[in-house]
Amino acid sequence: MSQAIGRAVSGTVAAGDFTDPHHARIIWFAAGGLLLLGLLLAVGTVWWWRASRTEHPALGPLEAMGSRRWLRSDYASRQASLAKARPDDAAREIPDSARNPIDLAEIGQREPSSFDDLIEEHAVVDPAVVPVEPAE
Repeated sequence: MSQAIGRAVSGTVAAGDFTDPHHARIIWFAAGGLLLLGLLLAVGTVWWWRASRTEHPALGPLEAMGSRRWLRSDYASRQASLAKARPDDAAREIPDSARNPIDLAEIGQREPSSFDDLIEEHAVVDPAVVPVEPAE
């Protein structure tokens, strides 16, 4: 069937005879089919845009961060716009560093007792060859 339509359309274009009613019907069907296809694509595109527009409310801060106003604002304005963009029932996540503060002075004073976790399993070290200093 598609070969017959292809031959008819190619014959119509090659002959240049658009006054014949048989050829005119093929042209009108082809134009109507293309118009219908374009209309279906337009309707499908609008439906797809509307269906994909919905996003999870938790992504609201990301949309606020993408605006030019957010980039040009100061820290306090940024925090206010992020708080306004968050949903009301969003749990505010507290970072681990705020829950358990790290004492850097204590880390600097303390030396690790051993580095056993860094020893490769397949490496065997003879304790007689490598002297081990006792930890204080």
